[in-house]
Amino acid sequence: MIIPKSLAWCGLLLYGLFPQTLPAATLHAIIVADTNDYSIGDSTKQDLHNLENLVKLISQQTGLTLQSVSLEGEQFSQERVESALNNLRVAKEDVVIFYYSGHGERALDKTTRWPSLALNKSGAKAGQLFDFDNIIEHLQQQGPRLLLAIADACNNVVPPPKDHGVPKVGEYRELFLNYQGHLIFASSKPGQKSAGTLEGGLFTNAWLASLNSETTWERIIKRSTGQIAIGEGKVQTPQVIFDIKPVGASSPLPPSTSQLSNPSLRLTVLPGNEVKSGEVLRVQVQSDQAGQLVVWELDHIGQLTQIIPQAGETRMIKSGQTVTIPENVYAGFQLMAGNIPGRNLFIAVVVDGQTAQLPKNQTSMTESQLRELLTQRLGTNRWTMATVEYEVK
Repeated sequence: MIIPKSLAWCGLLLYGLFPQTLPAATLHAIIVADTNDYSIGDSTKQDLHNLENLVKLISQQTGLTLQSVSLEGEQFSQERVESALNNLRVAKEDVVIFYYSGHGERALDKTTRWPSLALNKSGAKAGQLFDFDNIIEHLQQQGPRLLLAIADACNNVVPPPKDHGVPKVGEYRELFLNYQGHLIFASSKPGQKSAGTLEGGLFTNAWLASLNSETTWERIIKRSTGQIAIGEGKVQTPQVIFDIKPVGASSPLPPSTSQLSNPSLRLTVLPGNEVKSGEVLRVQVQSDQAGQLVVWELDHIGQLTQIIPQAGETRMIKSGQTVTIPENVYAGFQLMAGNIPGRNLFIAVVVDGQTAQLPKNQTSMTESQLRELLTQRLGTNRWTMATVEYEVK
């Protein structure tokens, strides 16, 4: 039987994935589970058990000293969680894991993708929600080398396997000691519910199975973020933002800036014009002209994909303004270098006035064909184009 975690959704944050951990480094774990809830208590008890076992195994395989706090039953409250957070004493080489399994909800005017947690079930704050964003911010301010913050709470193609897999010696050492950066997960999109069974949360089980079966974060992400069927024709769709790299990776090359086409429109690729497969990219657009902004990526096999504006929105840029895409981790999407080596192109166009229908996702087209199409639909004086190349090594 699938049990909806009524209220709203989930998030996971990996932040500061670390260089080689010193022998004295500590693994701090705060595990919070609503085990007394009549509807999801059996599911969250299993989540609690799974996470307690996980942090022990990570400690054993990495040599990190474990300091773990589990908050369940009568200890499941915002006051207890805040106390555990405030009592953390984190050194710069330490790892912090925060895990929540319980109900979640989001207000209609909430602008971030993370859920609010239903920690307050009694007392003066009964019914009030505790924002997961606040927990993430507090933990980031502690400055750990690696932060993992997970909330399996309400916010499908095949249900995740019940078998969590068998951790192999060395896998946790590779994953938790040899990477740096951040990962942000949500168990479902805004407006969706996240579900669990007596064997635990569907997203948590999918993530654990991936963690114990795959050897790289890239493969873990791919395996654990597919749609999850939750019954009655409904799905929960996990979200992820990926920004990690191996510890000790060489510093990126200086940014590559386009000086092609009209000099009044300039593009910059960050971190540089040569990137590795899976590396997160950002594009900066600087325009001397105001207008509607459209940005595409043209990959090495000739596939043109529109990056912005996304469906249902219009993007404007002011004269002299610099726009970074994506703006931040809350933008709802990210740019990532593909798995196949080759040269790729970002293309930006600023249009004076209303845009005509332009090519969008997965259109086969060359740069020259795009220029011809823009001329046909917009004329010659209403638009400005700039391009910049980057290469996947």
